[in-house]
Amino acid sequence: MKRIVPVLVVFMILVLLTVPAMGADLQGGYYFVADSSLGSGLKFYVPSDFANGSLTFDSSGYLFNLTASSVYLYCPDYPDYSIYAPRFSGFLYRSGTGSGYTYLDLKATNITETNLQIFEADPGRSLGSSELLLLVAILLIVLIGCIVIVRR
Repeated sequence: MKRIVPVLVVFMILVLLTVPAMGADLQGGYYFVADSSLGSGLKFYVPSDFANGSLTFDSSGYLFNLTASSVYLYCPDYPDYSIYAPRFSGFLYRSGTGSGYTYLDLKATNITETNLQIFEADPGRSLGSSELLLLVAILLIVLIGCIVIVRR
């Protein structure tokens, strides 16, 4: 029994050294640095499936979720906070500690650094193959009509 205690102590120390501290910064991942209701220059991490074309700005300049699902964020400065945006909505937050479930507007704006693709303008709509075929057919009909009229 006396030999087991030092082994357990060493084991516990090794486990504690390998587990990152709560609120520690991540080494990689998708993120943005922004001003928000929580403070200025905060870093927020975004799940990788929302890294491209999922976010934009609303008419007030606040970050907005364009997807059909909720997007959750992680902020190392506020690790116990629940931060998310429901589908087609702006971001909300609440403290993970405490008894209330009241969410407040995050009002994330002024993004100074990011590795996300955030839509800042209308991406436009590309023509599908059937629409393109119809456009070519209409142009050919107009061209043939012009040739027939010019020959008369």
